[in-house]
Amino acid sequence: VALWSGRERHCLQLYSFAFYFSSATVTSIAYGDVVPSNSSERSFAALLNILSCLYLAKVFADLNFINSMYNHWTAQRHQRVTQTK
Repeated sequence: VALWSGRERHCLQLYSFAFYFSSATVTSIAYGDVVPSNSSERSFAALLNILSCLYLAKVFADLNFINSMYNHWTAQRHQRVTQTK
């Protein structure tokens, strides 16, 4: 049990607050008017922050894959057209 803001809190609450703060800092989302009030809400918000960033990374990876496949097929088509001439 740790002492925090004049009240005793459980270590899990401190770790959930630290996880929420670090995920909000890393993802640069949060610090708004609506903030989670207890450790379970902070943990959920932190997890949601991380998952939303992972989802966004997946979207950009898929777009990159589509673009690279388009370039690959365009280069193959160009090579075939050049060979047939």
